[in-house]
Amino acid sequence: MAGSNKTYLTPSIKNNPINTVIDSHHFFLMAIILFAIGSNLIWILLDIRPPSYDQGLHLFRTFNYWEAISSGSEDWWQDLLNVEPFYPPFYHLSLIPLSLVFGFTLDTGVIGNSFYMVILILSTYGIGNILYSRNIGLFAAFLVSCYPLIVSMSREYIISVMLTSVTALAYYLFLKSENFENRKYSLLFSIIYASGLMVKWTFFIYTFPAVLAGLWGQKLNFRDRTFQFTYYFGLICVLIIIPFFIYTLGTYRWIPLILELILILALIKSFPFASITIQKIINLVSLTCISILICFPWYAHNLINILIGMSKFAFSGADPELGVVSWNYYLKIMNTQMGYPVLSIFAVTFFFYFLKKDRINWLVISWAIIPIIVMTFVDNKDSRYTMPTLPAMAIITSVTLFHIKSVPFKKLLLSITGGTAFVTFLYSGFFPPPDFLPYLGKENHPITKQWPINLILDDIVDEGNPKDGKNLSVRTLANYAYF
Repeated sequence: MAGSNKTYLTPSIKNNPINTVIDSHHFFLMAIILFAIGSNLIWILLDIRPPSYDQGLHLFRTFNYWEAISSGSEDWWQDLLNVEPFYPPFYHLSLIPLSLVFGFTLDTGVIGNSFYMVILILSTYGIGNILYSRNIGLFAAFLVSCYPLIVSMSREYIISVMLTSVTALAYYLFLKSENFENRKYSLLFSIIYASGLMVKWTFFIYTFPAVLAGLWGQKLNFRDRTFQFTYYFGLICVLIIIPFFIYTLGTYRWIPLILELILILALIKSFPFASITIQKIINLVSLTCISILICFPWYAHNLINILIGMSKFAFSGADPELGVVSWNYYLKIMNTQMGYPVLSIFAVTFFFYFLKKDRINWLVISWAIIPIIVMTFVDNKDSRYTMPTLPAMAIITSVTLFHIKSVPFKKLLLSITGGTAFVTFLYSGFFPPPDFLPYLGKENHPITKQWPINLILDDIVDEGNPKDGKNLSVRTLANYAYF
């Protein structure tokens, strides 16, 4: 308006330091994501290996699930449940859409794992941001994207990366759920938790600290905690244990049904003394119901096979490395997961992490330690079995480095750690390392050798000369990974 003395200032994004920081965080996060996806795509172009042991099995299972879905059979649901009696189906089912586009090949698994790497990177960043700061989350996400074992498994047709990413996502959603008090994020956690159980049954071991923290989040005296524990046990009986007997007892189901009704009335009457909010009860019931709804069909159908498989997996005779050596297996195998240089940095930062109480988060510590302790008591051991703990270790490293008071020294150590992680990534994933470098962890370089498998199969068919409409069975000794 003419003659007005007012001056209007338009805020400039360019000159706003807050927006600049936000944009820079998003930029670097996107750079990490593109870095992870792009390196996997380059690796796909270079590598021409045929299917290996477990990789070939998982590829075949994906095709089997597609056969069951597309067969047009009236019993397609039963056929679907019968495909794989040991591994839950979510990983294989998730790769079917990609397989229909790119074919049922090993490369499809790498493309799918690249998507799960994105979830892992974002979840790790989110956890670090919630618990500490955006810088800490960003650097932890970068470390996770460089760990040799994670990078190696992302280039294999195997479950491990999806299991690690779903574990990290579950922790992120748990933190957002505010100990299961937030309805929206508790519901999302329930869906992801059920999905994790449908990736692999060991998912519960990795997320046990989150569930425990959610149940016991608030501080209570011993009497109230005991009553709350009893109340939770009653909920478990009402939601899981007693319904199982109602389902299985047939003509005698009226006995557990009466017990169910009595226990429900007791829980309602004692609710005011349980130190639990109504919203939390609703969220916990939803978590249980969603998990049962999603997981029950496959787990109930394959329960006996799962128990048999787990007995072979967990008890003596399943693993050659028994005895005293097995007790420190997962400590020694961390050099495979990170490489000696990055592992050395983690070991030092892990020690200093405990020196200041204000930065200690026991949820992260439990996530990093409890699965290792549990898996130590399982005879069948592999570096992949504790891979879902690596995001927690990356957060611990990042927290300790960013809490260094001396700014020049902090920048120096961050540069050394980041550079070491990047060099580890390059040499473990693409190039043979020079002899003077220490062990840099699990290597998975592209294999460019020629594999005349189709020519060999043609020779076998020509020699066997099967009649029209007849199949020819070929058996090989599985003493070499790629035939």
